[in-house]
Amino acid sequence: MPIADSQSGSAFSSFVDQVRRIECSSLISSSDDGFDLLNALMSAAPVGLAVADLNLRFVRANDAFAVLSGHPLNQILDRTLKETSSPAVWAQIEPLARRAIDKGQATYDHIVFEDGGDTTGLRHWRVSYFPLRARGRVTGVGISVVGV
Repeated sequence: MPIADSQSGSAFSSFVDQVRRIECSSLISSSDDGFDLLNALMSAAPVGLAVADLNLRFVRANDAFAVLSGHPLNQILDRTLKETSSPAVWAQIEPLARRAIDKGQATYDHIVFEDGGDTTGLRHWRVSYFPLRARGRVTGVGISVVGV
């Protein structure tokens, strides 16, 4: 799923902007069709998408996110970002996730890297962390990730 050129980067940013605008709680609670639409978005998205609660515990993630994180989906849900990240990655992403929750500020297209040594080599991801709001308050953080 790596982004190959600047045009893909623009499309990615546009996609993230569209996802950011979704008010998850109203979409899900408005109808069964809304819930189906959200499920379809998560399944079909060409990027890794996840939702974490205020304690940075994953409550939702798609298959693309699982592949990019290197963990099976059932080992991501109900675990924290810290539990599913290496110390090197956690040091880079914790401030971004906390900023989304504590200040309500998004970070888009941030490059995160990890040196997996002989096993995986140097890996890079383009990540975005953005606050998810319901009824005027931040209720979690949305996460998108693309391998680069």
